[in-house]
Amino acid sequence: MAHGTAQAVLQMAWAQLELGLHEESEQSYRGAIDLFQQVRASQGDTLDVLRELRGAHVFLGVALSKQAKWRDAEVIARESARLARQVIENPSHVTFDKLVLGNALMNLSQSLLANGLADEARSALEESVRIQREVMVTFPDKNPAAAELSLALGGLAGHVAKTDRAAALDLANEALQLRRSQIEATSNPRDEAMYFARVSLQVASLYSDLKRPDDALRVLEEALRHAEPASLKYPAYRGLRITHVYCLSQMQSIELGRKNQPEADQLQRELEVQLRRILEVLPGDVEARSRLGAILVAESRRLAALRDYDAAWDRAMEGMNLFRDLHVEAEPALTWVRQLQNSVIRVLATPPRFEREKEKLQVARDFVRLVPNDATACNSLAWHLLLARDPAVLNPAEGLKMAQRAVELDSATPFFLNTLGLGYLLNGDLDAAQAAFEKSLELKTRVPAADWYYLAIIHWRKGDEATARAQFDKAAESRLAKSPLDEELLDIERTARRELGLPLEPMEASDRTGTPDEMGTPTDVDCRADPMDSNTEEHISMAPHDPGNTVQQP
Repeated sequence: MAHGTAQAVLQMAWAQLELGLHEESEQSYRGAIDLFQQVRASQGDTLDVLRELRGAHVFLGVALSKQAKWRDAEVIARESARLARQVIENPSHVTFDKLVLGNALMNLSQSLLANGLADEARSALEESVRIQREVMVTFPDKNPAAAELSLALGGLAGHVAKTDRAAALDLANEALQLRRSQIEATSNPRDEAMYFARVSLQVASLYSDLKRPDDALRVLEEALRHAEPASLKYPAYRGLRITHVYCLSQMQSIELGRKNQPEADQLQRELEVQLRRILEVLPGDVEARSRLGAILVAESRRLAALRDYDAAWDRAMEGMNLFRDLHVEAEPALTWVRQLQNSVIRVLATPPRFEREKEKLQVARDFVRLVPNDATACNSLAWHLLLARDPAVLNPAEGLKMAQRAVELDSATPFFLNTLGLGYLLNGDLDAAQAAFEKSLELKTRVPAADWYYLAIIHWRKGDEATARAQFDKAAESRLAKSPLDEELLDIERTARRELGLPLEPMEASDRTGTPDEMGTPTDVDCRADPMDSNTEEHISMAPHDPGNTVQQP
């Protein structure tokens, strides 16, 4: 290739590389690499061409990593590291070329780790740390070297933490000290505050693992002193604002672990303020909306536990509105939507259970729309359709379909089978209802009384009065032994007593007076486990159905 032709090809290669940098275009990076290879084939491995090829490979590798194309990213990262080594073998290389090699090795470690090659990833990071330390000694401007070494040390600390947290803490603290030295001298306070906070999070996490919460809080408080003013100055810079939120969140977790509830509550209020500020600037931010939803979950559940059901409902609905128009197929939104669902289900199930039935039905439908393949969402909708007292909401046929869908998605959870049995019972299919309740019992539901009460009704309708009475007696004995004041089980028992023609003789929880302490163990949400937990002792699908007040008996 003639010199003029080579220059023309180089110009084209630089143009492609510039386009790739502007658009983060994989195709443009690959085009630039092909053109640089043509120049290399005609001119040999000159230092300039090797540097250009190295840079194009580094940029392509980063672009592939952002797309999670880890196999391709690994191939490109290996080549960029190889080219970077070839550059520093040239007698004319400069110290900056070593810095680039250290960076290429960090990129390689990321793709190796993503592809399950943890040992090789750690080796790449160890080599990167060694090279960056050498650069720190000789590089006249220490700032770039300090930043790169800090990143490498942080990555290596993550690997070392799997076997030796104390050694990992030493590495992470060294990384933090390098970032600390950069804070005052930096020309980019926005990025430096963010990276300082990120390393601080790692150090604080290791302190927490080593049972040193005071040190963890100290590090996080220092991070906040830098992150908070920067996040206020650059409100649209998402990375910094979210990192700020992470620091607050980790501090809250530490205070909760120390059982320091007032401090934890104050941090939660600060978290809510920060998240709302992010959403003012970035209203579509999935993570901010998700984390705010999680705070509303916690507040709703706390209020429900205090029996402030109206306030609990309002907070739960505010959380729900964060997700109504949100695409939630990917994390982290899906995780938070499930937690929000958990909280809202609890509020839907608490007294007064039969108020706002139309609103509650719409919320249940919204959850099925948001997470259509979630068994709990389908079960919750089925429950509302089967147990509503409002004739405009009650729909046993649709309720049965949703209960069938829940069991199709998860056939191993007893309370889904309980809802399915109730659906069959209300639709007049006694055999299918009996099979569902018996299957629930086989799976060792934690509240067998609910299934036995319904089985008593089924056997009574089939004409087997002796079995019906035996099932009822087992249910009543279990309720008295395990949950004597549980309102849901009392309602189911009342339904069974009416069906079997028995007197309504037991003391009813709704007739009791006095505070929960005077009454004994509180009922409903106070003593519930999470309804999404398969080990829960009670679940909303066990709520009462009174045929006399809702629909005609089949």
